[in-house]
Amino acid sequence: MVHKRAPGQDKKARLWKRARAHEEGSDTDRSAEADSDVLDYASYDEVESGEDLPPTGVTPSETPYTTQGLLAGSAGDGAALLDPQGNPLFDPDGLCHPRSAECEPLGYIAQYVARRMRTPLSKEGRNKLRAECPRPSLPGLASKTPEVDPQISQFLNKSGWKSKKGLDFSLKGCQDMILDTLGPLSKLYKLLDAAKAGDSALDVDVAIGWVQCAICLLGNANTAMSAERRKAILLKIDPKLTTMTVVEPSSSSDGMLFGDTFMKNLGSYVKTFTAIDKAQANMKCVFAPKVFGGAGHSRNRPPGHGFRGSFRASRGSFFPSR
Repeated sequence: MVHKRAPGQDKKARLWKRARAHEEGSDTDRSAEADSDVLDYASYDEVESGEDLPPTGVTPSETPYTTQGLLAGSAGDGAALLDPQGNPLFDPDGLCHPRSAECEPLGYIAQYVARRMRTPLSKEGRNKLRAECPRPSLPGLASKTPEVDPQISQFLNKSGWKSKKGLDFSLKGCQDMILDTLGPLSKLYKLLDAAKAGDSALDVDVAIGWVQCAICLLGNANTAMSAERRKAILLKIDPKLTTMTVVEPSSSSDGMLFGDTFMKNLGSYVKTFTAIDKAQANMKCVFAPKVFGGAGHSRNRPPGHGFRGSFRASRGSFFPSR
């Protein structure tokens, strides 16, 4: 016996089958998402446990760190620099320790650094240090003190600018002293890096020697910069006072640019100049030529045209006219 379907029943059956097929597909998608979640949790656990995961499709032996690759990858200014072991080099902008600004060295180290920071080097001593630890050769001449561009120099020379004088010459000298510290610092870096790689044992005495050389050169630059600041300030007061800028204040200045001793010397210096100026003014008054106010008033005048003659001519005659 064959049962006939009611009108519209075939259409309802087709709609039901489509809905069933959609539900089965959604169940399959849910199972796939669950499997991916399990994989994600597994990878997260591996990262938390400290295990390094190699890149997908690459074994650890296929990812060596080379200097050429590091230099090529650091072409951009924002790219992080890495050492041969793959560790990022120090970046001061990334320093976020709450006590990073606190540093208290040992007593004798603090005394040595404080003394050298206010002690300029002699010309001979600086030349010896520069010969012992010269500046390294860096890409782009980064270790060289920048020179003024020829086009700028040519333009300024027309207006009377001199490269051997002025503010730029003084600042260039200070910058030159700052860049001198690259010599011992590069030597120290090379020594520590070789000890870290295991190529050689660390010689502590040599390392301390390079540190002391860098401190001496940095102190020389610091004193030169302080002298230029004092010179710029005293120029606004009186150009005669700029000769006192070479005197470095004592350790009792307590972080001041001039210090109490410097201010006392400045006071006596100003009094001396004031007394000299007053003496010069008095000498000008004493030895000034004695010239009357009316002297030379009637010079280069023709005879008979004096003031008194004209005055007489203007007066009436004493005798009445006949």
